[in-house]
Amino acid sequence: MRRIIFATAAGVVLLNGAPALAADSTGPSHDDPWERLNRRIYSFNQGLDRAVIRPAAIGYSRIAPKPLRLIIRNFLNNLSEPKVIVNDILQLRPKRAAQATGRFVVNSTVGLGGILDVATHANLPHQDNGFSITLGHYGVANGPYVFVPISGPATVRSLIGSVADGVMSPLYWIRYPDRTVISISLGLARGLDLRAEVDGSLKSLTADATDPYATIRSAYLQNQQSLVNGDTDKVQSLPDFDDSATPPAPGTPPPAPPPAAAPAPGDTAAPEKAPQQPATDETPPAPAPTPNAAH
Repeated sequence: MRRIIFATAAGVVLLNGAPALAADSTGPSHDDPWERLNRRIYSFNQGLDRAVIRPAAIGYSRIAPKPLRLIIRNFLNNLSEPKVIVNDILQLRPKRAAQATGRFVVNSTVGLGGILDVATHANLPHQDNGFSITLGHYGVANGPYVFVPISGPATVRSLIGSVADGVMSPLYWIRYPDRTVISISLGLARGLDLRAEVDGSLKSLTADATDPYATIRSAYLQNQQSLVNGDTDKVQSLPDFDDSATPPAPGTPPPAPPPAAAPAPGDTAAPEKAPQQPATDETPPAPAPTPNAAH
């Protein structure tokens, strides 16, 4: 608890000092006063990702059975529902809080402790929320942009929020054997699964970017602001788990492209026919006789 209080107090100091720190900075943008250090950490993360994290994530997605990965994802999503409920209440969103409560009750009982996502099929989809979004909802600034080693993009506000969200997790309060080992194993499995899941989206985001670091920073900050505003449709969501195909084996030919003239879904228009001559009441004149060669 002392560490939590210290981290929260340090974060408040950083948030309050962020405008002055940014104002004194002549090079970096106001959202990123620590840009020089952040870029070094970003370069380190990129090298680590290419050498270790991405190969491990792709290997995990190929080796671990999809049902097992889905069970872990459902279980961890269900454990996150209490912090969603608390933050929905703090943001005065009773409808969303009721929906999250319904999800947690249904999945914890009928869903066998959350390993089955029964609530989504009952029209109760998961909607993420956190204490960082609550702080933003009440006007607390992001604070400086921070690129965290291994973890990735964040802000001082989101780091404070993650500490508070951790306290709201049921696993924080429950004592069970091998607690540390189980927590680390679940986090590692979810992290690898998530990295494999967003591999295609991350490539498409940075493929044509002149400055990938700035592109990732802009996308992250925009998504955070969209969550604060409640514009969930504008937030770039993760790909659906069932649609996350395993990368093809080397040497596999690419799938054939769809037909160029395929009709759009729901298009019932009949195919075009050759134009016909308009009907008339007059009989067309007979062709002129061919002159006889004998004459």
